[in-house]
Amino acid sequence: MTTETDSLFPLQYVNEIIHCKSAEDRKVLQEAVLVAEDSADAKSFTAEQFRKMSDKCGEYGLVNLQQVTGELAMRAAG
Repeated sequence: MTTETDSLFPLQYVNEIIHCKSAEDRKVLQEAVLVAEDSADAKSFTAEQFRKMSDKCGEYGLVNLQQVTGELAMRAAG
């Protein structure tokens, strides 16, 4: 059964469709995917932004992305 929310904010990651609960969730998860795929993008985010990404990845059960963004948060914090 597909709900209206499922069709409004989908995000594809590793051949899987993630049904985001909101546009903001989709934006944060999409940023996490981008920095995981290209570390050059990591320079444009703060430690707090990485922590937010990591937390959001955890909410959606994206363990690998959660770990990557968590590590980036620690590095960005110095």
